[in-house]
Amino acid sequence: MLTVTLSHVANRDIRSGGYWVPPKDSGEARNVRVASLREARAKCLAYIDRNELGSGNWIGGAVFKNDVQIANISYNGRIWGMDGKEMQIKATATNKCVKGTCRPRKTG
Repeated sequence: MLTVTLSHVANRDIRSGGYWVPPKDSGEARNVRVASLREARAKCLAYIDRNELGSGNWIGGAVFKNDVQIANISYNGRIWGMDGKEMQIKATATNKCVKGTCRPRKTG
């Protein structure tokens, strides 16, 4: 089982309190269990979207396996190994990958 950290901070470059829009979630870091890197990416992107965060607000994305960090997920959804190299995730029927960035497709 993997966990991914979800968290945000005020961006000091934004004078009106550090956010363009007040976030829905507190910035307190929380670790969420996920089954895969694909699910970790989806959780991060959903958190960023729900809170309308800018790249300067996002500080989450650390992925752990058995309390050892194995990857980071950046603001744009890219997954980076601890060696600094981007990790590629293959597309499935419910995901479409373009230039290494996967976002779940809307269905229905």
